[in-house]
Amino acid sequence: TVIEFKHCKFLCCGGKTDERLHTLHTQILLLVFRTFNFFRMSHRKFRAPRHGSLGFLPRKRCARHRGKVKSFPKDDKSKPCHLTAFMGHKAGMTHILREVDRVGSRSHKKEVVEAVTIVETPPMIAVGVVGYIETPRGLRTFKTVFSQHISDECKRRFYKNCPDFLSV
Repeated sequence: TVIEFKHCKFLCCGGKTDERLHTLHTQILLLVFRTFNFFRMSHRKFRAPRHGSLGFLPRKRCARHRGKVKSFPKDDKSKPCHLTAFMGHKAGMTHILREVDRVGSRSHKKEVVEAVTIVETPPMIAVGVVGYIETPRGLRTFKTVFSQHISDECKRRFYKNCPDFLSV
């Protein structure tokens, strides 16, 4: 069998396994790789750019549908007991047309288009209160008090397998 390339010819014997044949085969593969630039990746940015931000890795489904409040603002002890956080999640983005009111700016009293994030905040109903005490290792749960009148919808969320008397 004769294999022809741009600059050289190789003669291969079919069926014989020889050391010289193996080196020839390796040289052929190297020549093929070099001609198609498989080893050179200097312009990867232009030929195969990244798809998506690395900040969103790993790409997988979320573990929980409802989000978690991961940090609370500093509590002011002089104020009475109040709500310190409210649940919400990002529903999407859109744009708005607004008039800029910034004195000294070039776009003062002009309309500009800006990107905005839509945060969806579903209705929250308080069903209990959790009390915390301060320990040397941080805050610890002291007492949890639930409401006496909880709706069936709320009770259904607490049970993994909803009992028959709750399912309507």
